[in-house]
Amino acid sequence: MDTFGKIYIALSIAVLIGLLFLFSFISRRAPKGTLLAVGVGLWILGQALSGVPVREVRGISGLCTLSGFIGGLLGIFDLVRKQKEPATAQPPPLLPQDEKKP
Repeated sequence: MDTFGKIYIALSIAVLIGLLFLFSFISRRAPKGTLLAVGVGLWILGQALSGVPVREVRGISGLCTLSGFIGGLLGIFDLVRKQKEPATAQPPPLLPQDEKKP
């Protein structure tokens, strides 16, 4: 493997780690189902790019497919984990009625 290939693999690993942090951020901040949609979108993008016979594009395709698969799995776990919680908030108590004094 040439030097450019080694740099490209190292860069791909760094991007994948960064995407894992992004998935964590999306899971905490976005509504449920968003992470699953992002994962499916990345996977579809990776599949669409897989037919191009250029080494760099095939690397990006593999990276998108892998990160989409991971994002999809994490999105499914996120959907299961974030079950709708029952509403436990009670309305504030009513103020006592003023009693009329005779």
